[in-house]
Amino acid sequence: MKKILTVYTGGTICCEADGKMRNLNPKLAKRALISNFSAGKSKYSQLTAELFEDSNLESKKQTLSENMTLKKLSDIIEHIKSFDLSKYCGVIVMHGTDTLAFTASIFSYVFSD
Repeated sequence: MKKILTVYTGGTICCEADGKMRNLNPKLAKRALISNFSAGKSKYSQLTAELFEDSNLESKKQTLSENMTLKKLSDIIEHIKSFDLSKYCGVIVMHGTDTLAFTASIFSYVFSD
């Protein structure tokens, strides 16, 4: 069975509240994905532990989406390209909403083949 590659880039989905601050904690998003998928009605929900493979994006490349830069985006693209994507049935990129439209647009061109 092919796996799904997961990339935790940051954004609110990967944050925890700390008073008036938000701290990046991609483990929260990973736990939410695993928990929600395994509780779902998918015929694959019992295979959750084997289905998702964390890409281990370096923490210095993770950012809140409002702080996304072309350099950081380029680093994320190169990180994803470092994998043999033919070994995966898909890629999930956990990303904040502030710049998601721009990132999705760029990804559609970069990964169109």
